[in-house]
Amino acid sequence: MISGPSLLVDKILFLTNSRNIAGLVNQKLGSVAALQDIQSNSADTNLARIYLKKSAISSNTSIHRSPRIGLDLSHPSVIPQVKDARVSFIGRSYRYFISPEQLKSNGRCNNFVGLLVEAFPEGISKSLSSDGPIPPIVAGRLQEHMKMTSSERYVNDFLDGFSKRSLGEFIGARGKGAGSNPRLFMRLMGVLGRSGLLDG
Repeated sequence: MISGPSLLVDKILFLTNSRNIAGLVNQKLGSVAALQDIQSNSADTNLARIYLKKSAISSNTSIHRSPRIGLDLSHPSVIPQVKDARVSFIGRSYRYFISPEQLKSNGRCNNFVGLLVEAFPEGISKSLSSDGPIPPIVAGRLQEHMKMTSSERYVNDFLDGFSKRSLGEFIGARGKGAGSNPRLFMRLMGVLGRSGLLDG
């Protein structure tokens, strides 16, 4: 299991027996062009090629989506409105993952939000009431997927944000570090969920 772009780079360096990215590019690849034809006859046949190959992954493996890891709304240009570009982007599901039960470190909150959004295909903003709990069947499924004991805390923080918090609490200096603080992150996601910004 490789989780995150930096670890993916580390794995590529390991597999290509390269000391660093510069060495990989200059000594083995010769180019970083993304759309090279791997079948073409290069003048330098000693150069390697990196390409994608379809995996033998099981057809019943679920691919999940979640918000990106580590983002917050501390940039001075952010305004506390849902139409602000950074506000509307931060909860978007631009990250893909499989096997949430195996992802034990970075991004557990993000994974949790992704699975929560999946559980409400009609949209979180329409499915949850501002004072009601997450249905037990949904909470149970989230805990089963994540194989974690902190899921109840995540749910409570999400609902706290959904029902009681305002977007302004997460903007600028007040929101600094929300991307790496599970409690702040889940509350922020709750605010975004209430605003309809997690709904597909």
